[in-house]
Amino acid sequence: MSSLKARFSLAGAALLWAGFAHAAPPPPYEATPQLIEAAKKEGAVVFYTSTDVEVAEKLAAAFE
Repeated sequence: MSSLKARFSLAGAALLWAGFAHAAPPPPYEATPQLIEAAKKEGAVVFYTSTDVEVAEKLAAAFE
């Protein structure tokens, strides 16, 4: 890869990362009685993560 291409690639990656770093999370859903009942009908929560097992277990226990 040429030096000029490498510089543009790094600059593009930095700009892309900067955009993600400043993004705000969406607002939370309001926990209405209808939403709670619909969740109860689902019956299960599936939690996928690449977090360390001990951390994930603590998070799951706190959720319960």
